[in-house]
Amino acid sequence: MYRKLKGRFLACALCSLLFLLGCNAFAQSSPSPDSIRTRLMLGARAHYGFVLIHSYALDPVRNTFPWGAELDIGKQFVGKRAWDFCNCYPRAGGSLTFWNYGSEILGYGATAMWYVEPVFLTRYRLNLSFRLSSGLSYQTNPFDSVTNPYNQAYSLRINVPIDIGAALNFRIDPHWSLRLGANFNHVSNGGLALPNKGINYPTFSLGADYAPRGIDFKERAKNMDKSPPNPRLRFYTGVTGTLKRASGADTKQQGVWGIWTQGVYYVGRWSGLSLGAEWINDGARKLKMQRENIPGRHERGGILVGHQFLLGRVVFSQQFGIYFFDQFKLHDPVYQRYGLGLHITKRLFAGFNLKTHRHVAELLELRLAWGFWRR
Repeated sequence: MYRKLKGRFLACALCSLLFLLGCNAFAQSSPSPDSIRTRLMLGARAHYGFVLIHSYALDPVRNTFPWGAELDIGKQFVGKRAWDFCNCYPRAGGSLTFWNYGSEILGYGATAMWYVEPVFLTRYRLNLSFRLSSGLSYQTNPFDSVTNPYNQAYSLRINVPIDIGAALNFRIDPHWSLRLGANFNHVSNGGLALPNKGINYPTFSLGADYAPRGIDFKERAKNMDKSPPNPRLRFYTGVTGTLKRASGADTKQQGVWGIWTQGVYYVGRWSGLSLGAEWINDGARKLKMQRENIPGRHERGGILVGHQFLLGRVVFSQQFGIYFFDQFKLHDPVYQRYGLGLHITKRLFAGFNLKTHRHVAELLELRLAWGFWRR
């Protein structure tokens, strides 16, 4: 059990490290001091929301209202290089949040996440920002067939949180600002253990941010250079792998591996469109088919279209897929993939992918690939 938990923790920690590298993409070296200027930002806020009941299995936690207390530390980039990247001033850092899920079944939680947050309309006192966060979470009361059988949301104490949010920030003075935010929060284990319906809970937040040295958002001309990276068209071929249980009653995990390929065409400096295919050999599905005497092949093949953001060497991707081969229709015929990856070298790529069927996460997997293109 210790080795399994240790492996899951390391996988989540590596995912968080890739996310941190994404934050650092805004601060790549430049000879001009103005291009890399940053300011320390400290923040605190309170959250209140409700749990979305996206499955009948979550009826026991209906009418549940989570609340949380968040502490935030980050760097606000105010230099020219940051501005030229997105015609905005990005913020990057980490947050620590305590959660009371408002239910004895779900218990309590704590999340530690890295985030990136571009800030727009900085010439005004009231500006707008968008935040993407991910990292690690700890939950106190996972599913147990004897002591907590009604918790179908999560089965492990260590999980992966994802947070997408937007905020209005009102600058009182160069040091202080008030913040009103709306967030969509998700916690699950990526299919490493069952049950795993996940906790989806939108929240509203209210808080304040403090900059000890003050913030001066210099007004700059928009960077009109939208030239895509060179080469504009790139192809990748790689492998993928993870572990997965065939059912909630199983203690042994089965291997899941596959091959994938995709082409990416960049339509701008940091925005690309993708088209790809994959073939997955799922050991958990094979075991389930054997137990239920279901004939046919357990492998699945899919075609995917999507979009990705290129932030320096880091890639954030979103894909929509449809199975062209699936003889054991355990899930919907369509699915989504959300990825975070790093170009270790110009052609070697590594990252993590979260695969979901609508609102339910199926698995979290490691991906490796090699790029093919001409310069």
